[in-house]
Amino acid sequence: MENKKNKSIFIFYVYNFLINARFSRGVLLLYCLKLGLSLAEFGTIQSAYFLVKMLAEIPTGILADRFSKKKIIGLGALISSVSSFFLFLAPNFFASPNFYVILFLFSLDSLGGALNSGTDQAMLFEYLKAKKTEDKFIKILGNTQIIGLIVLALSTAVGGKIFSFSFSTVFLLQFIFYLLAAINILFFKRSTDVAVKEEKSSNAIITQIRISISELQTKRMLTIIIVFLTLFEFYVNSLVTFIPGSLLAIGFNETSIAVVIGSVTLVGVVGSYLSRYLKHIRIQQFLTIFSLLCIAISVLIATNNKVMVLLGFTVINLLLDAAYPYISDMINKSVNESVRTTILSFSNSLIGVVSLIFYPIIGWLIDKFDYSLSFLSTGIIIFVIMIALICSDKVLKQEKV
Repeated sequence: MENKKNKSIFIFYVYNFLINARFSRGVLLLYCLKLGLSLAEFGTIQSAYFLVKMLAEIPTGILADRFSKKKIIGLGALISSVSSFFLFLAPNFFASPNFYVILFLFSLDSLGGALNSGTDQAMLFEYLKAKKTEDKFIKILGNTQIIGLIVLALSTAVGGKIFSFSFSTVFLLQFIFYLLAAINILFFKRSTDVAVKEEKSSNAIITQIRISISELQTKRMLTIIIVFLTLFEFYVNSLVTFIPGSLLAIGFNETSIAVVIGSVTLVGVVGSYLSRYLKHIRIQQFLTIFSLLCIAISVLIATNNKVMVLLGFTVINLLLDAAYPYISDMINKSVNESVRTTILSFSNSLIGVVSLIFYPIIGWLIDKFDYSLSFLSTGIIIFVIMIALICSDKVLKQEKV
């Protein structure tokens, strides 16, 4: 039994190693420019990517709750691999690839990501719960993040080198790794109670949606921590998206910016490791500390001082990687078994909604004023909402992880 358990966890680690090998991560814009697309067209492609992911999150979560999670994860990896394969072929088989073809292929990758998003951690939690070892969830998810961050940083660096002499080959490598991930995850041996399986199969889709809504309405703490994580993750993602321009404005060159982002990604390994020590902290203390750190970091980044900006950017990424396993553990323990992935998908979809609302505002603030004011204003708004969430429900004062 122990050997089988270790084998399944090992397979889960291998899957995360393979699926995080995003060799194209640092060169997507350059790839599109090589194909002759304009910056406006690239912006449209990025918007479509997030829109597809946002719209697909909840439906794919419902599918994962009703059918085999490992098959849904495998399907997601397979779809992403198909997208990567045709992105590799595009410049080799078409003299001038059509904008709509590239838009479709990027959207296909987004759909694959939506199928995987939340499903993997729900599958892991249910597996550990069936083995009565769910207390190890934070540690194992933290280990998974460590693996993912290391592979992501290395594949980004390798992809940049490969791109310089064969720009579409990054997608060929990505195709191979994604395909192996799809095959590998099918060997994951999960154990779920028969009663739970029967409950899931008997739930109509409408009933499943109603159960999910009821979960969010009746469990206020669950809703609060989902919104909190959404805001925190959105702010970090917005910094990752826009901070290259800020670094360029304060004197960094393109090469040093790439090194900074890659190094910060690796620093996230420390946050993922530290996450296992957060489980004894009360939820209200956790949310309060992270809210205060968020506003403090916003001030650091707004100084336009090179050292302060780098320090703030590094620490906030470390905090997100530390917070994610902790909050994910709380969400998984709080939700009804039959709608676990649906709830997690709702959380991921909410990030897309917030991004679609705030990204244009951040861009407008940068155009009208500067990066520092934009980052500080966004940080203040996020901080105010976080504090309002903390003060909104007395249940937080009594909850422990």
